[in-house]
Amino acid sequence: MPSKELGVVSTALYRFIGPYGAKWEIIFAGIIICIIPSLIIFITLQKFIYSNLVAGLVME
Repeated sequence: MPSKELGVVSTALYRFIGPYGAKWEIIFAGIIICIIPSLIIFITLQKFIYSNLVAGLVME
């Protein structure tokens, strides 16, 4: 990446691991913050996702 501000979340969380240990509470908080939006989107669109998967499996 050209600068530190343009990094992805995984490399930003990796920076919290140092030579003498890791700040696990910060790493796990970052992981939860990243998972929550995709989980909410999946739960709200679950009906449409599964109906389109089943519709694609039907052979005529």
